Amino acid sequence: MSQPMRLLIVEDKPDDAELVVLALKQQGLNTTWRRVETADEMRLALATGAWDAVLSDYTLPVFGAAASLAVVREFDPDLPFIVVSGTVGEDVAVRIMRAGANDYVLKHSLTRLAPALVRELREAENRRALKLADKVVRASEIRYRRLFEAAQDGILIVDVVSRQILDINPFLEKLIGYRHEELVGKELWEIGLFRDIEANKTAFHTLQEQGYIRYDDLPLATKNGLLIDVEFVSNIYREGDEQVIQCNIRDISARKRAEKVLLEKDLELTQAVRLARLGYWNRDLVTEYVEWSEMLYEIFGISRTRLELTFETFLATVHPDDRQAVANRIEAAVATIGSFEHSYRILVDGAVRVIHEVGRVIASEDGIPIRLAGSAQDITEQSKATATIQASEERYRTLITATTAIVWSSPPSGAFDTFQPAWTAFTGQTVEQHMGWGWLDAIHPDDREMSAQAWAAAVKDRCTYQLEHKIRRADGEYRDMSARALPILEPEGTVREWVGIHTDITDQKRAKERLYQSQERLSLATESARIGIWDWNVSSNEMDWDARMLALYGIREQEFSGAYNTWRNGLHPDDRDRAEAEIAAALAGVEDFHTEFRVVWPNGEVRHIEAHALVQLVPGGPATRMTGVNWDITDRKRAEDNLHMRDRAIQAATQGLMITDSSQADNPLVFVNHGFEQMTGYASEDILGLNCRFLQGVDTDPVAIARIREAILAEESYTLEILNYRKDGTPFWNKLSVAPVRGALGQLTHFVGVQEDVTARKSLEAQFRQSQKMDAFGQLAGGVAHDFNNLLTVINGYSDLLLQSLPSGDPSRELVSEILKAGERSAQLTRQLLAFSRQQVLAPRVLNLNEVVNEIDKMLRRLIGEDIRLTRTLESKLWAVQADTGQVEQVLLNLCVNARDAMPKGGRLTIETQNINLDENYARTHSDVPSGPYVLLSVTDTGSGMSMEVQERIFEPFFTTKGIGNGTGLGLATVFGIVKQSAGHIAVYSEVGVGTSFKVYLPRIEQQSKVLKAPSRILTPPRGTETILFAEDEPGVRNLTYRILAGCGYKVLLAGDGEEALRIAEADRGPIHLLISDVVMPGAGGRTTADQITRMHPEARVLYISGYTDDAVIRHGVLREGVHFLQKPFSPAALATIVREILDS
Repeated sequence: MSQPMRLLIVEDKPDDAELVVLALKQQGLNTTWRRVETADEMRLALATGAWDAVLSDYTLPVFGAAASLAVVREFDPDLPFIVVSGTVGEDVAVRIMRAGANDYVLKHSLTRLAPALVRELREAENRRALKLADKVVRASEIRYRRLFEAAQDGILIVDVVSRQILDINPFLEKLIGYRHEELVGKELWEIGLFRDIEANKTAFHTLQEQGYIRYDDLPLATKNGLLIDVEFVSNIYREGDEQVIQCNIRDISARKRAEKVLLEKDLELTQAVRLARLGYWNRDLVTEYVEWSEMLYEIFGISRTRLELTFETFLATVHPDDRQAVANRIEAAVATIGSFEHSYRILVDGAVRVIHEVGRVIASEDGIPIRLAGSAQDITEQSKATATIQASEERYRTLITATTAIVWSSPPSGAFDTFQPAWTAFTGQTVEQHMGWGWLDAIHPDDREMSAQAWAAAVKDRCTYQLEHKIRRADGEYRDMSARALPILEPEGTVREWVGIHTDITDQKRAKERLYQSQERLSLATESARIGIWDWNVSSNEMDWDARMLALYGIREQEFSGAYNTWRNGLHPDDRDRAEAEIAAALAGVEDFHTEFRVVWPNGEVRHIEAHALVQLVPGGPATRMTGVNWDITDRKRAEDNLHMRDRAIQAATQGLMITDSSQADNPLVFVNHGFEQMTGYASEDILGLNCRFLQGVDTDPVAIARIREAILAEESYTLEILNYRKDGTPFWNKLSVAPVRGALGQLTHFVGVQEDVTARKSLEAQFRQSQKMDAFGQLAGGVAHDFNNLLTVINGYSDLLLQSLPSGDPSRELVSEILKAGERSAQLTRQLLAFSRQQVLAPRVLNLNEVVNEIDKMLRRLIGEDIRLTRTLESKLWAVQADTGQVEQVLLNLCVNARDAMPKGGRLTIETQNINLDENYARTHSDVPSGPYVLLSVTDTGSGMSMEVQERIFEPFFTTKGIGNGTGLGLATVFGIVKQSAGHIAVYSEVGVGTSFKVYLPRIEQQSKVLKAPSRILTPPRGTETILFAEDEPGVRNLTYRILAGCGYKVLLAGDGEEALRIAEADRGPIHLLISDVVMPGAGGRTTADQITRMHPEARVLYISGYTDDAVIRHGVLREGVHFLQKPFSPAALATIVREILDS
């Protein structure tokens, strides 16, 4: 090798690298080398140097042969790579060579390295050469394929032997209509378009023998049956043993059509010559033989049958006035061997015709004139037209001189050469300055290039030149000009000249711009306002709608017929007749067309439309046109409907609604609704404009007024209840809510106030508070009565026993009797307290209140005295009630006594019964009264009456207006308790100095109940021997009861509460005949104790005792059937009697 071998050595040991290089040198290889031991070093070396081979150790600390091989293949796949290592075994060597290494050499066999290097370098060169040759072949194939695919002739490749089609190019696919896959693989003769060739077997054999055949004009059928003309050339190409036919197919249909057109043109030209009355002639100057074409005989009116045609014959036909001139021009041409062109007149059958003749002299080689040749054309008609044109041109020049437009002309080159004086007057420049292309200097710089390009394009294409540009006027102002030029063509189609005109359109453009801006503003306005525009030609019944109109009626453009019925059919059926009547009135000129109607869209949606239109009338005749606008007012109508609905709702509201204007002094009322008028009694027309303080009165709280004013000043909402006064002076409680109303910018504009009459609610609240107070009093009174009854039971019981034990003459009997009387009076007082607290036991029955009144009539008359007149008004068919007869008598007596005390000087007392129905309205204003049928018992006096303050407290226990010692204050409280316990209602109506009326309402009853008779006093208590279990938590009552029952012979078991009673009952195996239990005890109460004991001792009867009735065994103080009850305090005899009665029942 002449050049040193360039080696890149991958080795971590420098000595080993030098050893390899030395071995190569010893084997005759001259080298330059570089050692690397990392991937980065190797990439740098490969990128910056050219290497013939890479030698790599197999194992390096961080970069072995496999990694270095991968790096090398990234840079050059053909660069020889040999592993040189002392540790490579067979399996490793195979693996590394499979990975792409070219060879491996062991370090102890370095003699193999030089031959291996030389071999690999040679093979690398061979690989590169093969790759290069492959690239060349591929490039050649690509070039051929590109030429094949881009060729503008069809190419067909056919196998010579099999006659199968191997390939076709895209142009042939497009030409014959077959796809590539439809032809490839088929025999040539299978394709219909080639069947004509198959018939010519000799031609195909010639192709096979000579390798070439050609068809200059071959008809070919395409796939769709169309016949085309093609030029078909076939060649056989040989490559080795293979032979293919390449057929080049060129479409010559266009050429054939062009040839046909050319032939037709020749015929047309012949016909044109005849139509142009153009003939040709020849004159032999030597022999004077004259030859004319057929047309010349016709033009000159000479018969072809004449034996002799001479120059003199020709001259004889020329008009005498032109004959000499014609002869002179011809002679001059002959003398100069030149040409001539002239026009002259001839006479044909007495008529003058005009001939245009062109001729030239033909000379011999010696320069001697030997022949004349030329043509003559009858231009009589053209002469007449020319005369007309000349006259027209004269008129045109006159018109141009008079017009303000600028006229100019140009030769075919486009360089201006003629300007009307108006041009220079307009621009203020000379004609010379504008000649050629100088006219561009007057064009505005922004338009100059565009104008020049447009003019050059028009000149080039011989088309109309038309554009607008700005031209500088003499005063410096640029004016908008419309330029237009037309080419004047010669008969053969060339441009003879250009004629143009410039018109000042500045004012027109400005007017157009103003019109455009106006129309744009109108369009924007109609678009923003959603206004549709329509025009109706009444005569033709044709309508024109814009896009907005179509949208307003929900119609697509393709659905619009343009007829009147399109509009009519879109109308809502309920509006159609009215809208058409208004159209008719407008067309008749009776009134303008301004209306509203509804339209129904194709999808069923209903929209509201407002329409306005103008009608054009023929003077004294019918309407011809109607133009108008529509716009959608659906949202407005809905808003109006909402406003109307809101107004109706506001007027229908029972609450009072008022609006004040905060922008005016004193914040006057500007609106009040019907509810306000009904609530206050004021009519709106009487109070609008006033401040609403007219509702205030003497008892209106000034603090409430101040709070309202503070809220208004602070522009805040506020709600309160305030006492107001109606127009008639009656007070009512008003729940007033005031709120500010603000404008779009947040500014205060008004205040709105909502009033609600809460008088009834306030009354109910007062009733409720009174009821709560009375219930509290009742609970207190009941508790006191219960405890007091336990004490009285002991006191009265022992007093009774003591009195029975004393002899009849014992002086102590009187003392004990007084104790017993005091105890009984105390018991009566507790009964009144229990009656008030609704905790005494009633024995109700179905009764007629008239019977009760009649029973105690005499007692009442004795009670009230002779100074008071008693009147009774009793319902004849009075409904029944369920009540305790004694308690009703107590109510009647207490009310009459109370009336008597109110009439110390006498008066009238009226007792009345009546059937009455309390309705829902009454029930709403009296919270504790259900609606329904009641029996009314009223007691009315003409006494002193009561103030409102007294009326509010009369049912409170211990409240009295009588003097000290004249009353306990429990009479009316007892009445209240009895009525409430009987499910009734009591009301009082009183006026000071007039009198008082108490009305007691007891609910009607239609069922009957059994009533226990009150036990009568028995002087000798009954006795017995049965076993009685007595449960009582009060020791005094328990001991007294034991003494009484034991004294009557009974076996008594005592228990201090319910739990003890249960233990005794469970332990006692004998019978328990009677359980006597207090109703209320700590722990297990009387009902619970009784239930459990009767389950253990079914034979046991039960007697409840209690100081009050707050227990489930007695519902609301009314005895249930089968329940035995004894009210504390009780006497020993009463106890003994009821016990015996229960045991004997």
